Amino acid sequence: MLTKKTHKAAVMLITTLLATSVYQFYSRNVASSMLPSVDYCNLSTTACNQEGVTVTLSEDVIRPMQASTITVDWPALSEKQDTLTLSLEGNEMMMGIYKLNLTRINQSNQFTGELMLPFCTSDEMTWQGQIQTTRPGPETRPVNISIRMIQ
Repeated sequence: MLTKKTHKAAVMLITTLLATSVYQFYSRNVASSMLPSVDYCNLSTTACNQEGVTVTLSEDVIRPMQASTITVDWPALSEKQDTLTLSLEGNEMMMGIYKLNLTRINQSNQFTGELMLPFCTSDEMTWQGQIQTTRPGPETRPVNISIRMIQ
């Protein structure tokens, strides 16, 4: 038989567990759906334009450990900006952060680098990330990119 103290403790425990469950559900499902959606440039040999920045790849199909040239045309950047930083993360699988510096081509508005993504255990993988300046400024919002890799 439950005493009054035991009954109060059981009710408090159940109330705490219920409140925690409701909070976790809300923070995972409702709060995440309220975040603004991000538009990604899906990279390929067809140029993708975002915020006045054009990005292309030398290959339509990216394969693990095979180099592909990425080219970025960013007319609004200052001539003092010598490099851009590309960072990617695996979408379906945590593969760490892949980083690559893109270097300016002969005083032009173009930057380039050799992209070589690592192997993963999946047959296909989506990499998402950003290209951003190494000297942030008001005119230099990051470009959101997405790359599809097939083994």
